[in-house]
Amino acid sequence: MFFYEDISGDPYRIIPTDGRPLRADANLTYYEDSVPWFGEEGYFHTAALHVTERFWRNGENLVYQFTMDDPGVLTAPWTAPPRVVKPSTEPLEEWPRCSNDDGKRLTNTDHHGQR
Repeated sequence: MFFYEDISGDPYRIIPTDGRPLRADANLTYYEDSVPWFGEEGYFHTAALHVTERFWRNGENLVYQFTMDDPGVLTAPWTAPPRVVKPSTEPLEEWPRCSNDDGKRLTNTDHHGQR
């Protein structure tokens, strides 16, 4: 299971690694099962888009790489450079609370009488 704290809504993806197929009732959205996240706004592509993701260990690090193949948009498959994800003991923040404490940072009171 992959958790994303830097994307709106703290989504997650479930990626089976034992060879089983996608669930028959899978919601084929940006995040469901092993369907990859494709940007918060999405990117131009056709229905022929196929993304292959690779994960492997390098010591204690996880390495991630993907290849995009969309003959309707790309002249050839494109492989992103590997991204190394290092282990962390930092806690994940789920839905951080909004804190409105900007008042003390205002340098004057001439902004429509708000202070």
